[in-house]
Order: sequence, then structure tokens, then C-alpha cells
Amino acid sequence: MTKKYINRTMLIDSLEGDIHHAYGRLPNMTYIVNRYGNVIYKSDWTDPSTIKMALDHYGDERKMMENKIRVTPYYIEWQPMRKNDSEEFMTILLNDAGPKAIKDFIASANNYTGPVQSNSSLGKAMGKKLQAWLDNQNN
Repeated sequence: MTKKYINRTMLIDSLEGDIHHAYGRLPNMTYIVNRYGNVIYKSDWTDPSTIKMALDHYGDERKMMENKIRVTPYYIEWQPMRKNDSEEFMTILLNDAGPKAIKDFIASANNYTGPVQSNSSLGKAMGKKLQAWLDNQNN
């Protein structure tokens, strides 16, 4: 695999994807779970800058609690944009993880039922596009 430097604790799913299936089968999702087992961050795409922002915010919350400052949880929805170069992504995924990872990604895209924007990388239309890309790689 390509060397990546990850400076965070990661829990790895089974090869069968038991946790992946239990939490919704999104293709590149990220959850941050606090020490009490509460999900404090959930994203349908792994984006390092957004994860850093969430972890920084969580650190600030912990400092407030340590200083006996009253805190109250709240709910937020936010849909930021990210670079979406599916061919570049699929090439890296194919080289790093192999054809099964590509097929799993395509299956997840085809099964995605969340919000879809016109430039979304998820949904049946994207699944068809990615399958055509994979077929072209095999020729």
C-alpha cells in the first residue's frame, strides 16, 4: 500500500465489513467515538481537514468541562464540498487496495440512499460510471 502517515487511533473493521454493514455501508465513512462510546462525529466521506476540525472542537469541549464550565450538546448538519476527481480516486484505490475494493465501492455507491447533489460521487449513476471505468481498466 501507499505509505500514509496517520496520527490517530483507528479501529479496523473485519475483512467481511461487519461494522461497515452495521453502520450503513457508506463507501468511505468516518465515525469518531468518544471514550464513553458515544458517536460525536459521523461523516459519509473521510476528509482529514473536517476530522481535524471536529477533533479540535472536541478537545476544546473537554477543556471547558475540565475547567468546570457548563456545556450543552447541540446537533448540527453541515454539507461541505470537497474535490471530487473520481478517476484519480479510483486509480489510487485500485493500486492501493485492489479490484475487490473498487467493486465494494461501486456496490456502496449503488446502495447509497442519502442526499444526492448534482455533483455527488454516490448513487446509481455514479456506480454505473465507476463500473465503466473499471471495465475500461480491464481491457
